[in-house]
Amino acid sequence: MENENVLDGGLTGGIIVNDVAKRAFSETGSWGKFFAVLGFIVSGFMVIAAFAMMFVMGSIGDSLSGAAGLSSGIGVGIGLLYLLLAALYIMPCLYLWRFSSKIKTSINTNDQDQFAEAIVNLKSCYKFFGIMTIVMIAFYIIAIIAAGVMGISGF
Repeated sequence: MENENVLDGGLTGGIIVNDVAKRAFSETGSWGKFFAVLGFIVSGFMVIAAFAMMFVMGSIGDSLSGAAGLSSGIGVGIGLLYLLLAALYIMPCLYLWRFSSKIKTSINTNDQDQFAEAIVNLKSCYKFFGIMTIVMIAFYIIAIIAAGVMGISGF
């Protein structure tokens, strides 16, 4: 085959990265960078929304009588939740950004180490999504069980 690189990470025979695979990785890197930038922008909006929520709910709480402490407390709670979600959302974007940058560099320079680091970052991105999916499924199961128990007990 034309212009092939053999990647041998201890495997017998190695893995051949031909021109088709290089183009596919290069295009994947471009799309990955696009989604990473989009994710960073969304995370930024989430941080802005978090502070806006804390400020607006605090202002509304100050203007109301009676439940003022409750509404500003809810605003702070929602704002902190948004900050937590923004922090969680940044992590896979960071892994995707690193993958995209390193895969482009490795393709352009035929650098085996950069290629390996790129794939490790892609693995970390998928691992993060897998762990978060498991956590969310567990959360949903607990919420369904709790709702069922509350429904049965008439809470």
